[in-house]
Amino acid sequence: MVNNFLTRSQSIEEADNVGSNPSDNPTIGDVIARRFDRRDLLQGTLGVAAIAATISPLALVTAEEARAQPTSRFPFPELEASADPDHHVAAGYDADVLIR
Repeated sequence: MVNNFLTRSQSIEEADNVGSNPSDNPTIGDVIARRFDRRDLLQGTLGVAAIAATISPLALVTAEEARAQPTSRFPFPELEASADPDHHVAAGYDADVLIR
């Protein structure tokens, strides 16, 4: 049973459902389906399985723990946060105004 009594918003939504491409070109869904068929999916699955087999849980257990760098990569002291109108720059550095 079709409901012929649509609200204003529903009728606007239905008006948007009109196709705007009258050509016979395939839709994006057709292009994707043609590109990724079942054979490609199986090849990708086999590739993932092969990679997973080469990286065993034993290899993950014996890996060394990652360590952070003991020093900072930035050679200047950290500036304190402020809310004043001045532009603050680390000691030994200059800042020029490009556009005011």
